[in-house]
Amino acid sequence: MRCMSALVSALATFLLLSWSTAVWSAPIEVAVFEAKDLQYKNKLVLSGTVEAKQNATLASLEPGVVNALLVEVGDAVTKGQALLKLDPTLAQLELEQSEASVEAAKVALLEAKRQLKEVESLSKKQFVAPTLLAERRAGAAAAKAELAKASATLAVNKETLRRQTLFAPFSGIVMKRDVDLGEWVTTQTHTLTLVSADELRLSVAVPQEYISAFSHNKVTEIEIQPDNDQSKLLKGQIQAVVPVINASTRSFSVHVEVPTQASFVAGMSAQVGFELPNTGMQAVWVPKSALKYHPDGALSVFVADNNKAQRHTVRILEQRGEQVMIVAVSGNNEVLTTPIIMTGVQLLKNGSEIVVNKG
Repeated sequence: MRCMSALVSALATFLLLSWSTAVWSAPIEVAVFEAKDLQYKNKLVLSGTVEAKQNATLASLEPGVVNALLVEVGDAVTKGQALLKLDPTLAQLELEQSEASVEAAKVALLEAKRQLKEVESLSKKQFVAPTLLAERRAGAAAAKAELAKASATLAVNKETLRRQTLFAPFSGIVMKRDVDLGEWVTTQTHTLTLVSADELRLSVAVPQEYISAFSHNKVTEIEIQPDNDQSKLLKGQIQAVVPVINASTRSFSVHVEVPTQASFVAGMSAQVGFELPNTGMQAVWVPKSALKYHPDGALSVFVADNNKAQRHTVRILEQRGEQVMIVAVSGNNEVLTTPIIMTGVQLLKNGSEIVVNKG
């Protein structure tokens, strides 16, 4: 009886082990897809900032008290439009004084010319001394100079009065106001900040190692993707390369012309892709689900080879949504042209038995 019990127990253990082995070694059902080998475009993608070509902090041309604010933040203004006015009282009085001085100088010049003409008439008849004639000529010349001086002072005072009003140097948007009514300002005081709304550009900080490619016009194509609408992909072109390295960031600036259809506003951000000279590298696009992340930081994909999963270590070159561009670390990208497994990869290891789902 005891022998029979031991036999039954041994038989049960054997059946359990056989079932476990069968379950453990059961092929994993996976889905695959055929990746297409393509020539990798050496693309540098950087974030850029939209900025106005003209961005000015304005100051009054004369000191004085702010008498009128003619615009507010957010207002669109045109070139030559009045933005603010200073109290013009003193400038107006000085202008009136200059106008009176000019009139007085004109009268004095007329009188000097009359006296000179009178003496010249008498001189022809030798009724006056030559010194008197010279004196009258000198007086007329002095009166003419006084008129010129008064006219110049009048012009200065007219300009001073005109400068009591601050005008927009270009068309744009008032971004900031730094003064209030009744405030005393000098020629050093920041009053308003004006930015151009129409003339925009993308400013991109490019790492210093790319200075040669940009300086020698080796960038073949530029794509712009606005961060506020990633469904758009716009073509751009380089406007200027500033070949000076920033010592703190080790980068140089590249200005990219903003397409008119982009609807950009100063301060926005966008991703700018610069296509650089081809490296000859081959790559494939795969869905993110095909990647297996390992604890050591490595990435791998599995390809289906005779119902077995073959693991290949890869690295990512580029990402677009749920798709990633990869190359084999070994450099042999032909291994990635065989069917790549895109489901169940977290359960796989090198050599795992698989069953490809044909659906």
